[in-house]
Amino acid sequence: MKEKLYIVIRYGALDAQDAIEEIEKIITKKGHAWFGKYGQPLSTKYEELVKKGEQDVFAVLIRKGRATEAENYIFKSYRLKQIVRQLPAKERDYPKYYAERISQIGAWIEIEEYDGPKFVLDDLVTKSSTQKLLKSLGTSMKAHFYCRLGGVVKREIKFAEDDIDSEYNDDFVKADFQQFYDHSSE
Repeated sequence: MKEKLYIVIRYGALDAQDAIEEIEKIITKKGHAWFGKYGQPLSTKYEELVKKGEQDVFAVLIRKGRATEAENYIFKSYRLKQIVRQLPAKERDYPKYYAERISQIGAWIEIEEYDGPKFVLDDLVTKSSTQKLLKSLGTSMKAHFYCRLGGVVKREIKFAEDDIDSEYNDDFVKADFQQFYDHSSE
């Protein structure tokens, strides 16, 4: 079984409405909705991956929390059905507020409700840098990230006799270092 792919898409205050609230209204009525991603479209590689249907792909819509909200980030995950670059045929399948900025939308993402296992943002790791998503959100200006579930990739540490000074070359130091390493990657 292939690992799940999470396409995390940032949205902000470009529109007065909250994208998640508006998308939820349409999904409640229609069973699906189109989310318009402003700016750079998603990679054609991922468009094809979704089209082939060989992997579970999810869209995670995320925005920075407001001062009045307890959470730093507000997000919702959806099952991703398809990614296209042309305007969807039915206007009622996407939020009306897109009409003012429709020319700025680089990709349309068809999504539906997902009732499967939940996760926390700290569970997501970016595929490109293997950093935790929350760190990437805080340090990167990117509008979207391709992620997978999982912690920091653990790498096996090997102690070579020639690489360690003789005064540090004992089992106690090795075990102590290994214990530190194990806890630092949690």
